[in-house]
Amino acid sequence: MKTLESLNSLLLENLNVLGINRQSFDLWIDQGTIESGSGKETEDGLHFCDYQYRLALSIEAMHAHRGGLLLAMLHNWECSLDECTRRDLSAPQVITSSTTKQSGGGKVLQVEYTLDVRDGIYLTRSSNGPVVANGERWTFGEHSMGIAESIGYTVGVR
Repeated sequence: MKTLESLNSLLLENLNVLGINRQSFDLWIDQGTIESGSGKETEDGLHFCDYQYRLALSIEAMHAHRGGLLLAMLHNWECSLDECTRRDLSAPQVITSSTTKQSGGGKVLQVEYTLDVRDGIYLTRSSNGPVVANGERWTFGEHSMGIAESIGYTVGVR
């Protein structure tokens, strides 16, 4: 889903800053529910349903002195989410545990982060789409919506 992909991109872009490698973190959907969408057509397509799910992140063996930076990045990322993504959902949960690294003796963190999110699922018209709604066939894909870029009018006198 788009929120999970967004967090994954943030982590991948900042591996060096956080001092972690790709193998030290895992990101997944823990559980989810499907809710009805508005049924309205927007520039994104037909708002068919919402997928509300718990996003889970686990990071192993992260240098403890970078923990604050991780929390700041996660908070900033969460604040940047679309309001619909987080409306009426619980606050994120963060569990950290600190241990001493065997070689070198520095402190390392194990971090578990969970966040409830809601991603809209939008469909676009397709003559052979697998979803039938409102008497039409729909699928995923690019959506185009006719939006006027200019308007003109003519006035006549009778």
